Amino acid sequence: MKKVIWLCSWYPSKVDAFIGDFVQRQAFAASNFVQVEVFHIAFGSLDEVTKTIVNENLQEHIVYMKHVNKIVDYLNYQQAHQEFYNNYLIRNGKPDLVHVQVIMKAGTVALQWLKKHKLPFVVTEHYGIYNLKVQDSFVKRSFWFRYFTKQILKSSSHLICVSSSLAEDIQQFAAIQKIDIISNTVDVSLFYWKEKYKNDKFTFIHVSNLAEVKNPMGILQAIEKLFSIRQDFCVRFIGSSNTEFSALASQKKLLNNCIFIEPIMSYAEVAQANQLADAGLLFSHSESQSCVVLEWLCCGLPVISSAVGGVVELINTSNGVLVEDNNIEALIDAMEEMIHNYTQYNGNEISKKACDTYSYATIGEKINKVYDEVLIK
Repeated sequence: MKKVIWLCSWYPSKVDAFIGDFVQRQAFAASNFVQVEVFHIAFGSLDEVTKTIVNENLQEHIVYMKHVNKIVDYLNYQQAHQEFYNNYLIRNGKPDLVHVQVIMKAGTVALQWLKKHKLPFVVTEHYGIYNLKVQDSFVKRSFWFRYFTKQILKSSSHLICVSSSLAEDIQQFAAIQKIDIISNTVDVSLFYWKEKYKNDKFTFIHVSNLAEVKNPMGILQAIEKLFSIRQDFCVRFIGSSNTEFSALASQKKLLNNCIFIEPIMSYAEVAQANQLADAGLLFSHSESQSCVVLEWLCCGLPVISSAVGGVVELINTSNGVLVEDNNIEALIDAMEEMIHNYTQYNGNEISKKACDTYSYATIGEKINKVYDEVLIK
């Protein structure tokens, strides 16, 4: 069985339980086919090392470091990776290859290991900064960030992107040898079609922290206008940390009437909430792909979304409606259309197709094929 080290810039930890949770799910998927050891450094207030044996083919190594300054942090970062590699050699022998999840800054280590240990590496990029519309876009990053990103991409054996849209955005800035499109993955043992009773009110669901990129105020405007026309719907917002949104919804007397804001939930609880809803609602300015859309589809929910980024590759007339970015009237029309024509969607069929496409087994097999291509060269 192939042995692969995953160097992860983003990964769930005690510092942030949600950052890179989609990377963790890809690790679960890959471990069906190869031996994976994940290494991630989380900067914060903790100073410890944890090791978790997830299954017989997946181990997670998280090193918690305290911030000192940029130079010391960088040196400690590099040293911790080298110590892990030395220990890995003692336990397992030389790995077959390295998989970088999110280019910066774990990719700088892979670049060094390629030169020092002749270890080939592949990169999966999730970051949406290559879209010029986002506030913190790639062109606004420091010279060194841009330089090393390009060097890492140039030296990688394969670039894996979660959508064709993201791949096209990245190619604006770097020449890349080989690109593969491999979606994010979903635990379909949790997210699946479940027959439900008809809700008293048509229930939309939105799952995010309601950061600016999710266009929360655009969604709020659409809900306010639609609620002035009809009161037979509601929207559940799960995981929001946007206090301005909550305050404005309350001021407009929408909170707990047609807007219901709920705290962060576990992955399994989100699945249950999806299964109780009628449709997913997304109105982002930018999306690399959107894990929540995958999860809604696996639960058999039709989806309304702005036509941005990788979401466009997921939604068609059989499973939802796409609207123009930031077009409030178009969103209102789509919500009305969804309520009126809901019976045209076959939830069981939507779920079956999505579960077949985004399961751990399917995505893990695709990742393994990339590894095979790299090692055959």
